[in-house]
This record gives sequence, structure tokens and C-alpha cells, in this order.
Amino acid sequence: MCVWSPEMYELSVLPTREKVEMGPLFVGDQNSGSDVQGVVGARSGSYMIRLFPQARRVFQDYHAGRFPGMRLAAASSADTPLAVGIGRAAMQLIEIVPGVTMEEVFLKGWEDDRNLQVGRTPPLSSEKWATHFPRLRDLTGIPYDKMLFFDDYCGVTIVELSSANAPGWCASELPMASPRESGSRA
Repeated sequence: MCVWSPEMYELSVLPTREKVEMGPLFVGDQNSGSDVQGVVGARSGSYMIRLFPQARRVFQDYHAGRFPGMRLAAASSADTPLAVGIGRAAMQLIEIVPGVTMEEVFLKGWEDDRNLQVGRTPPLSSEKWATHFPRLRDLTGIPYDKMLFFDDYCGVTIVELSSANAPGWCASELPMASPRESGSRA
């Protein structure tokens, strides 16, 4: 997922409630209550997992109902079961608004977590276009031409892969962000 830093493959410790970072949940002119505090980071060893500010803003807008009819999903090729566990734990800790976690926002409008295709354990693989995307389509019932996908994948672009393997999919590649912008060694 290109919403936070560092990447889960860089980490080796499951985040816990005892090791979170509290801070302002709202930034800039989004909310006059910029002093509203919540969980903004989850520690994994010497690293702090943090959402990119723009991603937090989108999650907040989605949670507030600013995108009627839209649903969220995630496709992550986290490379080990530990990386999957770290990502899932961070999603259960990091808050979008007070008392509402990232995981809860992802699950809004779903009765289960079929919209979260995370990892490389079969039937998933390192090739998201070949495994994660078809599973998202099949499990959610949402056709490719109704999806918008963002990725920070380096290599063959997700745009090239999606147009060749999933006609109708609208994809955009995002540049990788510096770990110093959001997640960092702490």
C-alpha cells in the first residue's frame, strides 16, 4: 500500500498498543480542531509507521462521507507473513479520526475483509496484477472499469500491467516517498 512509510518488508517487530505515537490527527485547514489527538504512528522496532499526510486526509474525507458510493480496498504484496502481520497490526492501531482506526475505515461498507488482499501466500503472489486484482474483482463484485488503483511499485509499471492484463482498469503510479516524510527511525 502506498499510504504509509516505511514499507512493511523493512520491519521485523509487530506493533502493539503499548508502543504508539500520539499526535494531531488533522493537519492544515482541514479541521479547525487541529489539536485533536489520536494514534498517528505505530512502532515496529526502531521504526515508526506513519501515514502520509495526503493519505490520512483522503481516509478522513472518505470516513466523513465526502465520496458517496465509493468503497476502499487494498492490494499489498507484503513479502512475508511477518510483514503482513505488521501491516495488519498497524492498520488496527493507527487512527484516522479519534477512536476510528485505519482498518475500520477500510472496512466501511463491507461485511468482512474481502477488500483487503494482503501478502504473497497463495492464492496471492508477488504479482498483484495477476492475483490480488482478480481476487478483488471477484470477491467484491466490482468490475475493473469501476476501480481506480494507485501504486508505488518500481519496475514494470502498474499502468502497463493493468492495461495489458486487466482491460478497463484505471491505474496511476505514484513516486515512492522518502521515509523521512512520514515513517522514520525513531
